[in-house]
Amino acid sequence: FAADLPIGEHLFACSKDGGLILSCGHWDSSIKCTWINQSRPIQSLNKHKDLVTCIALGVDGKTFVTGSKDTTVLVWNINYQKGIAVYVDETPQHILYGHNGEVTCIAVDIGLDICVSGSQDGTCIIHNLQNGEYLRSLYH
Repeated sequence: FAADLPIGEHLFACSKDGGLILSCGHWDSSIKCTWINQSRPIQSLNKHKDLVTCIALGVDGKTFVTGSKDTTVLVWNINYQKGIAVYVDETPQHILYGHNGEVTCIAVDIGLDICVSGSQDGTCIIHNLQNGEYLRSLYH
C-alpha cells in the first residue's frame, strides 16, 4: 500500500459471493482483484493516473466505483458465472469528472442509480450510474 494513505475500510470491498476481494491504495495506482477460494491469480486494474483513494461496491455485487487523487471516479463491472465472480472488466464502464481535488470518499446506490463522490476541493458530486451523466454538485 502507498505510504501516505491511511489503511481503512475505504480501501476494500468484497463481492457478494465472498470469493473476490477488491483493494485500492496501492503504490502503483492499481485496483487489485484477489480470488480467495479458487487460487486464481490477482487481476490488476490500471486505469487511474494517480493513487486510488477509495472504493465502494453496489448492493447488486456487480458494480463498484473507485475514486482517486487524479480527481476522477471510475465505474467498474464484475462479471459472474453461476453466481461466482469470475473477472472484472478491464475497461471501466464510465469515467466521471468534475472534481478539482483528490476524491476522498465515494458511495454507490444501485436502487437510485447514482454515485456520490466527495473531494478535498469541498464538493460532493452526484452522477447517474447507467450513463455516467453529471446530475448535481453540493458545496461545503
